[in-house]
Amino acid sequence: MGILAGTSCYMAGPVEADSHANKWRGEVETYLKNISVIPLNPLNKPSWIGEKSRIHPSEHAAAFAAGGNDRLSVDDVISTQAIDRDICLRLARSANWAICTLPKMRTFGTMEELHEFHRNGAPVFFVCPDGVPSMWILPMFVDKKEDIETTFFKNQSDMLVHVSAIDNGKVSIDPFKWIFLSWRR
Repeated sequence: MGILAGTSCYMAGPVEADSHANKWRGEVETYLKNISVIPLNPLNKPSWIGEKSRIHPSEHAAAFAAGGNDRLSVDDVISTQAIDRDICLRLARSANWAICTLPKMRTFGTMEELHEFHRNGAPVFFVCPDGVPSMWILPMFVDKKEDIETTFFKNQSDMLVHVSAIDNGKVSIDPFKWIFLSWRR
């Protein structure tokens, strides 16, 4: 087992506007399980949350826009979204580190989650296929120019290669940023 075994990783990124939201999270979740990392996938909710919260958020948005449908009323959508937001933010606060896919598209919850990662000092790896989406995000997650290439990646494969190198101890880590790892050594 590598040094990331037993840690938790939250998977952040657009949901409603991203047709690949389930696909990339599923691939990353499989990878994380293979290296014994606890994946915190906000789209893979446990049964205790309830059926309406397990419906994909894009269906919630469609039901809301239509004024409700046979599965979801507008009140259902509002209450479910409130619960989903709370769950996602609690998961983001509890994660040791995170992976964020951030294409240039509309996203709301992701920004709130990124704020939580920044507040908690959690390391975040970004997959930005369209380039870094905004300059405001850089000082939140990198301290110097050299950190950009080990924090922001053009594709998921390159990011996972870097995560693998960390897991195998081939990349030195900042003990303060990765305090949850350096504390156990």
